[in-house]
Amino acid sequence: MRTAPLLVFFAACSSGPSDTHDTADTADTGPADTGLLPGEVALGVTCPIAESIGTIGLQPSGGSAWISGQLYDRPNPWYGAPTLTTSTCAFHTFNTNACGTCPTGDVCGQDGECTKQPRALTDVHVELTRDGETVSFDADPTGGYLYGDAAGPDSSAYVLTATFAGQSITLPELRLADPTLAVIVTTEGDYDAPGALDATWTPPADGGLLTTTIPINHHAGGPTFTHCEAPASAGAFHADADMVDPLSLITGLEFQGVDHVNVAAAQTALGCVDVRFGGATAWVWEP
Repeated sequence: MRTAPLLVFFAACSSGPSDTHDTADTADTGPADTGLLPGEVALGVTCPIAESIGTIGLQPSGGSAWISGQLYDRPNPWYGAPTLTTSTCAFHTFNTNACGTCPTGDVCGQDGECTKQPRALTDVHVELTRDGETVSFDADPTGGYLYGDAAGPDSSAYVLTATFAGQSITLPELRLADPTLAVIVTTEGDYDAPGALDATWTPPADGGLLTTTIPINHHAGGPTFTHCEAPASAGAFHADADMVDPLSLITGLEFQGVDHVNVAAAQTALGCVDVRFGGATAWVWEP
């Protein structure tokens, strides 16, 4: 089971309770419902995919750290409850023909109804503070992209604050996860017929979360995928064959790698913001 996350309160445009919210009893079926209320932050967990409005990430980069991200005005209607789950992975499917043709400005939702397309927020302002020094970033005014050099060693710990669309979040100090962690990914078969998939690693001393998202082959397209995540202390995650084989179409499985990250989920009136400090591991494929 997941350990109880550390929760802290932050200011948001909508009011929320000032006490912490207990998420220790969430079901262990892949990314858990954090149970957060607007005005709460949980360290050590990610946003439920159907509630996420985007990610702010900090990755090791050439001895420094690089910020990237993009936030939206609402959760993506493509995402809903998974079709299949293990204790660490969730398989999500989507019928690209469910809605027929949607009006301009709308997209087809997981419920088969046309709904308003999420819009990237262009007023996102982020500040990262390290050793008393603060570096600021503003989203690109056209596409809402966040990017830039955080100007600190890739082992540094940072305090992150962000404001956007009347919302304000502040996280406690968060450190980049170790990018040198080695992961072995194995399958029952090959890229064309992979079968069940396992990832294993030696649990690191500094903790964190191991995560991957395996998309359906790009020739098939659409938001069908398997997402896995497990505490670094677990040393493994597992996806069953019927969660992997449907992704391996035409030119085979397009496995994207494994990330080792320290994470937080911040709930706002617009939805949940994922914060992820870390990046790709040194993973090896052993079919």
